[in-house]
Amino acid sequence: MKSDIPLYILAEKKELPECQFMDFQTLEWIEKNRPNFDDNGLVKINPSKIVDYYIKRYTPKINWFENESIVSTIHGQRHLLRCVALAGILCEANLFSANVDELCILASLHDIKRKNDKEDSGHAERASLWLRDNFGMISNVYGYEMNNEIIEKISQAILYHDQKEYPEFLDTSLISLIENFKVVDALDRYRQPKIKWWINEDFLKLKISSSIKRIAFDLVLKSERYFLSGLSNEESVSKAIYDIL
Repeated sequence: MKSDIPLYILAEKKELPECQFMDFQTLEWIEKNRPNFDDNGLVKINPSKIVDYYIKRYTPKINWFENESIVSTIHGQRHLLRCVALAGILCEANLFSANVDELCILASLHDIKRKNDKEDSGHAERASLWLRDNFGMISNVYGYEMNNEIIEKISQAILYHDQKEYPEFLDTSLISLIENFKVVDALDRYRQPKIKWWINEDFLKLKISSSIKRIAFDLVLKSERYFLSGLSNEESVSKAIYDIL
């Protein structure tokens, strides 16, 4: 159930609910706290490719969610689709070396088995196991054939995407995929209703340019505003991409 109290106020009071829906007041608060992106650089990416290839291709189905109540919350479809879009942007800009399709599948599925918008410590393991059990269906929906090696790689990346340390048996290719994704996931933290929960580069091994952070911030603002105005999750993120690229 949606609260009449803005998320950022609930966060201040430490009273955030299990399901956290964006609201106009919190969005205004995010905009007022816009960081100083001290750069004049431009990232020239074709918005049509980000929308038509990445977003439309890698939109997770609603019935894939563990709890359909969070499909439109701050960890729902819009978060996953912004992560997909950012993965595409970073790879198209040649800022990442990871396989873009593997990164997008990871981005689209990493929070799919959340039960709520809080810590939910078991969500990564649930999503990892779900991928292993449903890789055939996922391959068909996404149009990307996953062999055993790819399945193992992405499922392990999902499992460790929210961990600071990794087991010694993880190879460098897998660790690189995880570290690339951690940047993508962190870039979308501007949606969080408390500034100290926004992106913290001390926890990232890869550095991010101000221009990319600016894109990520504007993507949150515009897509959330479109959603609150009545567009669907996919429509909101897609329309925002055309606005900012």
